[in-house]
Amino acid sequence: MKTIRILLVFLLVTVALFGAYACKSAGTNAPASLMTVSKDDLKASILSSFVNSTDWFFLGLKKDMELLASTSAVISGDWEAMEPMLAAYQDLHPELFLFYALPDGSYSAAQGGPTGKNLSDRAYFPSLMAGNAVVGELVVSKATGQKAAVVAAPVMVDGRVAGAVGASVFLEQLNDQVTSLLNLPEDMLFFALDPDGLTALNTVSQRLLVNPADMHDPELARGKDYILKNKRGVVTYSLGNIPRRVMFVTSQVTGWHFAIGTKVQ
Repeated sequence: MKTIRILLVFLLVTVALFGAYACKSAGTNAPASLMTVSKDDLKASILSSFVNSTDWFFLGLKKDMELLASTSAVISGDWEAMEPMLAAYQDLHPELFLFYALPDGSYSAAQGGPTGKNLSDRAYFPSLMAGNAVVGELVVSKATGQKAAVVAAPVMVDGRVAGAVGASVFLEQLNDQVTSLLNLPEDMLFFALDPDGLTALNTVSQRLLVNPADMHDPELARGKDYILKNKRGVVTYSLGNIPRRVMFVTSQVTGWHFAIGTKVQ
């Protein structure tokens, strides 16, 4: 799957960096170039790989949605004509829920057809129907009930929007892959927040789609507010009386704020 291929690249970078830092920490013999890696250098490199890999995945998925939306079968608006192609794409990407939506918000699943549900009340839908692609919008899927990030592209016919092709990326699966591939030590953590403060990715999977402000911890809320107000930087805050020092940067693709941090004992 595309997700796994991209994250494996990320893993190779991370393993190399952790190996360098481990050599330095243990005082073992290692090339001088590796011995200069500091913990902040490590976090910065992991953070860069984390953001770039995720952006690459979402940009690739956006291009796929745009390609599907530009095919003659989809442009025809005939479900029977487009269903085989959409179903074939869905077969190749079980980590996604692929759908085709009409301007009134009704939509069909690539496998299963009409859902009987409607997307017109989604916050992203008006922009999508205005001809803008959607990348990384967080939702609880109406069709599957799963936490997801939506990527969608409008279907254009004679200069007007005739519908949209989209995919919901299952966040729990994506988060599990990131967690497994990062394999961070217990004193480190990762997370990503969307522009509204909802959690897109997190070391603790139970926090997906949770806004830190709703956890009733003033220090955590302060840290969250600082991250949302700044494009990049470093912030220290506490959660459960344990200080955390977090390095963060904002993605230009999803608008998510990605962070790698350390629990300071």
